[in-house]
Amino acid sequence: MGNGSTLALALDPRGKGVVGFGSDANGSLAVSAVRFDLDEGFSKTTDLVRSMHPVDLQALLAGFDAGGNALLAWIEYTGTYALWESRSPREGMWTGTQSIAPVRWSGLFHASLRPDGSGLIVWEDVPFQSPTLFARAVGPTGDETPVTFPFPPSGEASAVLLPNGGAWLATASVTTSLSVRRQSASGVWDDATVLQNRGVRNIGTTANVDGTAIVSFTDYVSASGLTHMDGFAQRYAASRWQPAQALDTRGDKGSTSVFGLKVAIDPDGSALAMWLTTMTKVVDENATVKRYETSYELRSQRFEPASGWTQTHEVLGSSSTSAPALALDDSGNGFGIWTERADLHARRYLAEGGWQATSHLYVGRSDPKQLAVADGGRAIVVWTTGSEIWAARFLEPEP
Repeated sequence: MGNGSTLALALDPRGKGVVGFGSDANGSLAVSAVRFDLDEGFSKTTDLVRSMHPVDLQALLAGFDAGGNALLAWIEYTGTYALWESRSPREGMWTGTQSIAPVRWSGLFHASLRPDGSGLIVWEDVPFQSPTLFARAVGPTGDETPVTFPFPPSGEASAVLLPNGGAWLATASVTTSLSVRRQSASGVWDDATVLQNRGVRNIGTTANVDGTAIVSFTDYVSASGLTHMDGFAQRYAASRWQPAQALDTRGDKGSTSVFGLKVAIDPDGSALAMWLTTMTKVVDENATVKRYETSYELRSQRFEPASGWTQTHEVLGSSSTSAPALALDDSGNGFGIWTERADLHARRYLAEGGWQATSHLYVGRSDPKQLAVADGGRAIVVWTTGSEIWAARFLEPEP
C-alpha cells in the first residue's frame, strides 16, 4: 500500500474509510492516500495528495464522512512548520490542497469529520510569542474563520466531535489547570470550565451521541514515600461534570507509572479504559548499590453508569512495551491493540462477554499503528514497518 513513518486512519460507521500516509514520490517526500471498504478491501489506486520537498512530516490526521468525503490535515517542514489540508469527494480527486497557517512543530491536535461532512481542525500557533489555540470548523461548502483561545506554554489539547453537532475540547499543561469547553450544535463555544486546578498531562476526550463525555488524564501522586503517575477519568453526564475518579493503576510494590491511557464510551454511557502500567521496584533493599527491576502490565477497567468503575483492573498482558489503542462501536463492542515483545497483538471486546482471546497480527516492528471500528463488529488496524504499510481487517464470522 505504500511506505512511510506518518500514518492516519479514518472510518465511518458503514465501514468505508481512508488511510493517509507519508510516501516517496520520485525521490521526494509526499502525502498519499488510499480508500477502502471493510467488506471489499482496499482500492487498487493510491492517490498522490501533495508532492513536495519538505525535510519532514510531523503529524497527519484524517477524517471521513457518510457521503464518502475525505479530509487530510498535516504539518510539513520546509524551513518553517506549516499546517496543510486537502479534501477528496471521491477516489482520485483531492481538491483545495492549501496551507492553512504557520504552526508549532507538534501543534496539530485534532482533525475529523462528522457523518454529515462537518468537522473540526484544532492546532496551536505562537503569534507574537503568545501561544494560541485555533479551532476551525470545516464543512462541505468550505471552512469557517477559526476561533481562538488562550493556550498555556507547552500545553496539550484533545477534542472529540459529537455526531449530531458540537464538540468537546479539553486543554491542559503540566504547570496550569485542566479545562474543557463545549461547542453547541450551532457552532458557538462556551466559556472554559476548570476541571482540575493543577497541572496534568496526557489528556484524552471521548463522547457518545447524547453528549455524555469523559476526559482522561494522568498526574503524579505521592503515597507511602513513593511517587506514582496515576490515571484518572472525569465524566460529564446529566448536564454536569462529576468528580474525577482514580483508575486502578497502582502496582503491588514499588513506583508505578501509567502510559497511553485510552478511554472509549458507548451509546448507553458505559465506558472502557485501557493503559500500560510500568512497575519499578528495588530488588534487594539491603544491597549497597540498589538494583531496580521494571515489569509491565497491560490493564483494562470497565465503567457502568449504575455502578461506576469496577473495583479492580483486568490484566490483558504482562510483556507489553507500547501504549495501546482502543475503540468501541455503537453496540459497545470493540478492540484493543498493543505491541508485546515487538509483535503486534489485538484483542476483541464484547459488551456482553468481556475480553476475548488475543490474536497475533504481526511479527516485528509495527509502529506507528492505528485502529478503527465500524458497525456490525467490523474493525481495521493499519501499521507501518518503516518501509511498508500493512493492514488487517476483522469481519464478523458468518453464523
